[in-house]
Amino acid sequence: MPQVVSIAASRSSGVTVEWDDGMIIELPLNELRQSCPCAACVQLRPQGGPTVPADITLVSAEMHGLWGLAITWSDGHATGIHSFEVLRRSAEARNG
Repeated sequence: MPQVVSIAASRSSGVTVEWDDGMIIELPLNELRQSCPCAACVQLRPQGGPTVPADITLVSAEMHGLWGLAITWSDGHATGIHSFEVLRRSAEARNG
């Protein structure tokens, strides 16, 4: 698995992740919040949730060990940790 070499987070637009093999993905805030991997959000997905405010912003984004990104959101949510492996696989699936 390639290693993350840089992360850039914008409070209003999204997160950009770059790997050592040159792959760069840009993740819009709404997409990141909608795909929160925490147990509560996973449970809400079959019912169409979680509900994400249109004006959602990042309060903070911090490395969680070497494997993921912990995000605190302007709607108060802060329990999901996005693994870099899952983020990369999702990007590869979207890009074919």
